[in-house]
Amino acid sequence: MQRVFLAGLASVLLYGCSSTCQSVCDKLLTCDALDVGDVGDKECELDCAVQESSYEDDVERAAAFDAYKECVLAASCEELIEGACHDEALYAF
Repeated sequence: MQRVFLAGLASVLLYGCSSTCQSVCDKLLTCDALDVGDVGDKECELDCAVQESSYEDDVERAAAFDAYKECVLAASCEELIEGACHDEALYAF
């Protein structure tokens, strides 16, 4: 489940004023209780960027991914663990 919201987060970060993939990945990777496996910072950022670019022609999903990234940055680690920012419409990176 945590990988799912990592993916969602990554995509939103590549758009204009939206949060960056680096910021989102930094937040996710510093939440020790999140089970992100062996994902490193560069891998997270790349996966985020790839997902984000996949939404270039889908305004609705791009906006949802941006909202996801903002949510991740605003949420506490405990809230993230509970799935506060999870969006099933966004695939996991």
